[in-house]
Amino acid sequence: MDAVVQAAIQRRQAAITAFLSIESIKQTDKEKRLGLLSFAVPVKGDTEIFVVGCGSNVVIIKWDSYTNIDFPPYYVLNSPHRPDDPLPLGNRLGYGSVDYAKRLYFATTYDHPDNHARNLGSVYSLDTNGILEKKMWNLGSVTGGFVWDLARRRNFFSLREHRSAKFYYADTLNNYILGYDFSTNNGDLDRREELFEFLHHQENSAPGRMAIDNRGWLWVPLLGRHRVIELNPFDETAHRVIHIPAVNVGGCTFGGPNWDILYVSTIGYKHNYERPPGDEGGHIFAIYGLQVKGVPTREYSLSSVVLGQASIELGEITSLLTRGERNSRIRRYRGRGSSHA
Repeated sequence: MDAVVQAAIQRRQAAITAFLSIESIKQTDKEKRLGLLSFAVPVKGDTEIFVVGCGSNVVIIKWDSYTNIDFPPYYVLNSPHRPDDPLPLGNRLGYGSVDYAKRLYFATTYDHPDNHARNLGSVYSLDTNGILEKKMWNLGSVTGGFVWDLARRRNFFSLREHRSAKFYYADTLNNYILGYDFSTNNGDLDRREELFEFLHHQENSAPGRMAIDNRGWLWVPLLGRHRVIELNPFDETAHRVIHIPAVNVGGCTFGGPNWDILYVSTIGYKHNYERPPGDEGGHIFAIYGLQVKGVPTREYSLSSVVLGQASIELGEITSLLTRGERNSRIRRYRGRGSSHA
């Protein structure tokens, strides 16, 4: 897939996340049963299908990017909350992303501050058939997310090396970036190591949703510290620091036609009186000129059987909306252009 198409997919992914975040505020009591929205990833083969984390469910939605509706139709793909293995009370889906084998991985998180110190988090995978597998458990209750890097070999031009694929995990509450050996065949994780402890580097801050570039280096936002730092996981050293005009820097991702722009999201404030002077939290910043490129967005590969079943149900739901209802909703939303990070 060329860079233009990939960029279009990324724009749609960002748009659907922003759109659903806004719409979730207006959910009825019935809709609130699904819970908070957490991630959105594109699905291979259809630019109008996305997989979204919502409460304790992983759902498939259809969104054509031209029509805004109050409640997009959805199909529940799976959930880690099961009668034989329920999630701890208060847990929900958190970060989610797609590995190099096009499997979906997501973590659970616990929102209540009184239980943040407890290890209530887990990481799950969903394969092409939507089959769920728990990969890690007894983790910190909050994670800033995770990224993958393929195996690298030492060569004449570079001294960096790791002989297996890597899975980097942001342990937000404990101020660590953790590294695991990752099997691209079965998705298993092994040999945990503490790659970077922020307290050891005089950084009393929590890592947010990091990004990885094509060298295998990490770009880590720091919650509460106005900055993004560049980390070399091969020798566990910190390099460039990008200062951001917001206290709470939440996430990073690469984008643009050449994947060389680092987009940095920041966390806003519910009330303006809570905002420190000069704080621009709630905006997304674009960082140019880093002389590195990111890794293109990967699509979740679902089997034709699963997609077929979902499409049937989504189609049946969508068909309930008459042309008049669709047109009235388009008119109602036309002209709206504001959003919140």
